[in-house]
Amino acid sequence: MDYNLIIGIIIIAIIISFSYGYYLKESDNTIKIEPNKIITSNGKLKKEISDCLAMINYELAQQSVGRGDYEAAERQCTQALNTAPNGKLKNEIGDCLAMINYELAQQSVGKGDLEAAERQCTQASKTAPNGKLKNEIDECLAEIHEAAKMRSQLEKLKMDENKKYSILLMIDVSESMRTILDPHKSVLIEYLKKEKRLSKSSFGLILFGGNVIWSEYKKNGKDLYSAIQNIHSDSGGTNMYDAFVCAKKNLSKGNNGIILLSDGEPTGSNGHTTANEKDRIIKYVNKEIIPILKLKNGFGIEYIALGDNINYEFLNRLENLVNE
Repeated sequence: MDYNLIIGIIIIAIIISFSYGYYLKESDNTIKIEPNKIITSNGKLKKEISDCLAMINYELAQQSVGRGDYEAAERQCTQALNTAPNGKLKNEIGDCLAMINYELAQQSVGKGDLEAAERQCTQASKTAPNGKLKNEIDECLAEIHEAAKMRSQLEKLKMDENKKYSILLMIDVSESMRTILDPHKSVLIEYLKKEKRLSKSSFGLILFGGNVIWSEYKKNGKDLYSAIQNIHSDSGGTNMYDAFVCAKKNLSKGNNGIILLSDGEPTGSNGHTTANEKDRIIKYVNKEIIPILKLKNGFGIEYIALGDNINYEFLNRLENLVNE
């Protein structure tokens, strides 16, 4: 089979189709131009051209991946898949397309474009073979849905654009957050960068899991974003009580609002059982923290629910204390 001849035929067909809307047709062993027809009639030559076109686009896609041009690779691989015959080659192209779309989805997550990421991950899942890759893609898609839910919650935070805030970010880094922190971090950073109401705010950052860690940032900027990006689960319990004790100490430094990111499921601390931990936290916050927040004329406590098993009852109790 003369591939150079076939490639020449394909190029001529494309040029003519773009220029005149005409396509090539095989008839009586000759090549004729006929309007609005697909390249060649059914037959051996048409199959050979389709197979060749699939291999060419697949090779182009692999070259694009090598250059890091995943958007071009996605287009080329999609074209290859459309013309590839059923069998080994089509399976290889489908696997490659899944990996390309998965990579594009991860890039979109990094840029905060969750709509594109969801679309790309969904496409990746369609052509991915069953196994490790498909499991990773499906997990990524679940994380994207989580991040989209978080973005929606952030946009509803009740803050006055005419006030300057000093905010405590309290972020749950317990074991239950281990698999979902990454997409949430990107969304939070994106929100802090774009939210005009927070452009002049200062921040305290409290990470709580098995341990409680506090840090301070004088302005909404790169140092804060870097700290958030470097957050990882400490694979411990959820020591929310001590996190609020830490919050009280730092509220005295001028903070006038708390944003709590958690699933609302604290575990026991300092000898206290998980069973009574929620009531203990409510009592402490109501007595020690709410009066300070009211005095400082802030926005109180706002929560962002993370994860699948969320205790909304407890989180709502915390948020509504400032109104009691």
